[in-house]
Amino acid sequence: MSDAIRIAIIGCGQILPAHLNGFKALWDVGIRDFRIVALCSERAADAARYADRGEAPPVLQQAPGGVPHLWVNDIHPDPVPTIYTDYRDLLADPLLRLDAVLILTPHQTHHPIALAALQRGLHVLLEKPLAYTVATARRLCEAAAAAGRQLQVAEVAHFREVTRMAGWLLGRGDLGPLQVVVEHVLGMGWSPRRLRGDTPWRHRLETAGGGLTLDRGVHVLHTLEQVAGPIDTAAAWTPILEPQRYVGDRFGHSGEPVECTVDDTFVAQLRFAGGAVGQVSYSAALSGDRTALPLTVHGRQGTLRGGRLSFAQGPPEMVVSRFQRTAPTAVQRSLFRPDLHCPWAAQLEDWLQAIRSGQPGELRAEVGLRDVALAWTLLESDALNGQPVAVADVLAGRCRARQAALDASAGS
Repeated sequence: MSDAIRIAIIGCGQILPAHLNGFKALWDVGIRDFRIVALCSERAADAARYADRGEAPPVLQQAPGGVPHLWVNDIHPDPVPTIYTDYRDLLADPLLRLDAVLILTPHQTHHPIALAALQRGLHVLLEKPLAYTVATARRLCEAAAAAGRQLQVAEVAHFREVTRMAGWLLGRGDLGPLQVVVEHVLGMGWSPRRLRGDTPWRHRLETAGGGLTLDRGVHVLHTLEQVAGPIDTAAAWTPILEPQRYVGDRFGHSGEPVECTVDDTFVAQLRFAGGAVGQVSYSAALSGDRTALPLTVHGRQGTLRGGRLSFAQGPPEMVVSRFQRTAPTAVQRSLFRPDLHCPWAAQLEDWLQAIRSGQPGELRAEVGLRDVALAWTLLESDALNGQPVAVADVLAGRCRARQAALDASAGS
């Protein structure tokens, strides 16, 4: 491998600016041993809008997550990325001298693109979910192990600072034994009939695999486990509340209709391995007012709600202040770089460090596999009329009825 890790980005949609801003944050703190040498999109114009500030206008003035549009040459002045419209041509081009690829494409393409990259000896970072079924995610893990390459999942929620702090505090017992875990967000930015992410593919079974449960649920369930420990069992319902959505405004007054064949809502009862019980619900449907309760964890000695801790005895305290006051310096250094506060940058650095060291990072492939299994545990429970399903059974492939057709189409 050359001194600089040579990276190609496959997929140039709305999430790309967040990753580019992450790369820029790394560059700004002196982490500069990488170059983005290629961009790939089915439409060359989409890739070109991210390559060179002097050549193309922004796609969006502000991308999802509130980050600004960015061009690759805002990060490093050269080289200007080569543009491709077919990932197979990109992977086959010896002139690129690639080391790694970042894949930001729709769910059903994660598996074939990542598999092709791994088979060519490249390191891979995949936007969540790792794949669109448990079997395809497991196949990627096996391919990465066989190739001796680093495969990781881009799970930005893992690097949110308050979540990492809360996970450490609760893990050492600041709230005592955990009892109840709750989180609800009913009514999101695309409610009730606007396309989620303004992308039709998110609403189609053949391209998304799962709907909100797989797309957003991997974030939510990953965070619940990060704070409260492993989930053992789930009983869930994952309905389609809005069977038709529209390109256009949130009221569905403009644009073409899109028939929805994947869930836009999930409601789940959870049992954690440590003995706590939980309830989580999200919906990208529903009219009227939004209902939200931030992540709330009740323990025998107190409660976490959002970023605030309250106790049966003693005054409340913010998570950040308690962590900074009580965590040993070695712990703080292990969880955070003092000069890097961007979670998008932190997940990229986790991957780059894994490539440099040859040792898997925090978001190694098996983490992505488990996140996929967690989401499918909810979906498989729904297929069984809400009966409880063990995460271990989904992870091992013993419960996969709802995934079977998707696996057959993927050859898994």
